[in-house]
Amino acid sequence: MEGIRVGAFVGYNYWKEEVDAFGCTQTASNPVVCPPGLVASTDKVITEKDTWRSLRLGLTADAMLSQRMKLSAEAAYLRTDQDALDTHYFTFGPDPANGDGDGVQVEAVLSYQLTQMFNIGVGGRWWHLETEAIDSFNQLLEYNTDRYGVFVQGGYKFN
Repeated sequence: MEGIRVGAFVGYNYWKEEVDAFGCTQTASNPVVCPPGLVASTDKVITEKDTWRSLRLGLTADAMLSQRMKLSAEAAYLRTDQDALDTHYFTFGPDPANGDGDGVQVEAVLSYQLTQMFNIGVGGRWWHLETEAIDSFNQLLEYNTDRYGVFVQGGYKFN
């Protein structure tokens, strides 16, 4: 190995998303819930809007595997605050909730230095958050969410 670099960091993460649900299908035996023909498959029935604000505490490392190939990795613990708005359009309407919890973020990238100024890389990441929130009906809601993926990147150095 050519060299290893290790460091620590403190950061802030802001993540916001909105998801809509359409239609209604009865999966149990109650004939009152979702009778056929009442709700079309194109009718928006629920919208979930979530915002997480997190303090990130983590470690980062780079290892030169060869003169041109580098492996970079980062892992962070998150202490997170969540605001959620669950809107049911055909029943009780908006139901806001807020709470807090913990999470992790992990990322790794394998990059190759094509020229002195330009590199390309492929990597993967995983984000996991768990929160507990209280809604407007004073119910405890437990949220577990994961996001993961693979990505390709390129980098160019100026001077």
